[in-house]
Amino acid sequence: MLSRSSIQLNYSLMFIVTLALVFGALFIGIHQLKTRQLRNEAMAVAEQVVAFRAWIANTGVVWVDHLAPEFKDFLGKRTSGTTEAFYSKNPALATRELSEIVSQTATRATFRVTSDEYRNPANAPIASRSHPSRRSKKTGTSNTPTTSKAAITATRSPFSCSNPA
Repeated sequence: MLSRSSIQLNYSLMFIVTLALVFGALFIGIHQLKTRQLRNEAMAVAEQVVAFRAWIANTGVVWVDHLAPEFKDFLGKRTSGTTEAFYSKNPALATRELSEIVSQTATRATFRVTSDEYRNPANAPIASRSHPSRRSKKTGTSNTPTTSKAAITATRSPFSCSNPA
């Protein structure tokens, strides 16, 4: 049929098909770029949360001089020679407060860092997700942190993102 039609119609159809292919490829490329960028940003936030938690864990607790009205939880209280009081917060408590603060921003991101050694049963890891430290305990392999990027990535998996909408 196309052999009997005019040359102008043939070139117009080829132009439309080529244009559709170019726009389709452009759309796929932009979508993949957006997905990659969002995943990189999520991984950066996860790295910052883990670094924040590790900073507190290295000192045991962090002491604050006053409690925010929406975060009244604390582990211990010490008073100095004056009437000023200091309140201690462990890594789990500080991370939960950080998550609540971030969830109120425009990003609406939430995160939950769990541990095998939890104090509050409400903070227990979700049973459906396998934690790397529990896997290593079951298999007998060690997942000790080293300075290599591969080891750091392995200790932080699994990493999951979910859409809050």
